[in-house]
Amino acid sequence: MEKKAYVKPSLESETFVPSAYCAICFKIACEAMGDDKFDSRCEHTLKGCGTADHQAIRENSNGNLSMWENSVDQGWLRCDVTSPNPFTWENIQRNGNQVIWRTYAKNGDGRVWTHYGHAYRDQSTSNAS
Repeated sequence: MEKKAYVKPSLESETFVPSAYCAICFKIACEAMGDDKFDSRCEHTLKGCGTADHQAIRENSNGNLSMWENSVDQGWLRCDVTSPNPFTWENIQRNGNQVIWRTYAKNGDGRVWTHYGHAYRDQSTSNAS
């Protein structure tokens, strides 16, 4: 049996280069706590939309942004962003990171929540750029 030669371990340094596209780059907590002034059947709570973990801005491979809300009782709901328009990274930053959006109930009962909040970079994902 032939003995293998000892190879001294060495440390290699790698430079992290952020991806141009990331699954989730910004999170937003809704700041419109209490009754929704646009729909009397809706309210904003810390347990729901008031937590930044429940809203995310995602960028697809074409660079288009979409916003999603993870409802505690309805799952992931797509949001319609009303401001800034057009909905781009540059316009979010130009707008002082403020975003205004609407979320529609999944069950089709007509409820609409109108939210606003300030986006911030999410550093918890491994590829946040």
